[in-house]
Amino acid sequence: MPCRNNNPSTKECMNNPSKNLKTLADIIKNYQETCSGEAYEAKYKANPNDNDLRWFMHYDLNEILEMKDKSIKEVITRCICNRKRHQYCISKDAVKTATDKLMGEKSLHPYSCICDKDFEFLYGKLKSIIGTVRGIGNSTLYDACIRLGWSYSPQIEPDKYVYVHGDLIKSAEAILGDKFSQIKETGRPAILRRKFIEAEKKFEKLPALDIENLLCIYHKDILNLYGIKK
Repeated sequence: MPCRNNNPSTKECMNNPSKNLKTLADIIKNYQETCSGEAYEAKYKANPNDNDLRWFMHYDLNEILEMKDKSIKEVITRCICNRKRHQYCISKDAVKTATDKLMGEKSLHPYSCICDKDFEFLYGKLKSIIGTVRGIGNSTLYDACIRLGWSYSPQIEPDKYVYVHGDLIKSAEAILGDKFSQIKETGRPAILRRKFIEAEKKFEKLPALDIENLLCIYHKDILNLYGIKK
């Protein structure tokens, strides 16, 4: 379970404070306009020094690409733990142990090319290597996998499944209703992306990674929309 931080500087993006979200389609539209990869690129193009950029998921991911001049160990540590975001309270021992374990798996090192593999393969490999490290939970495992996969060429990111953890499971369940289902595998809660598209066609416009991000950012809005108490 990710630790929580009430500091507003940890926001994932600058979504519109005056948003009027009456439907799920409204939430998807607002996400596309304010929090998506396209929104990040547009904001970056307008002003690459905009402080708001640091709240985007893609800012976190692209920082990994900018670390090529750093040591592999430094990059792996950053993939496992970004203390400015979800992992601010993970113990140093947990990060060090996980880093040391991944250092021994050269085939997964950042900036390598594993072209014939998908996200499920990468997630499974990472889970087998660092999943038993005390202090490394499912959310951290997923985030590390996203960052590591982002460094590869070509990049590896979720495609078939949307990975959900903690509160995000409630968001997904609210949207999917009787379509809600999870892979029946301990510690790997993932929902078929097509289930979201069946529930709301506008999800077709979002890749799996963005659907997960939307469930996180708009968690309270989604619960309010479906009349579910937090």
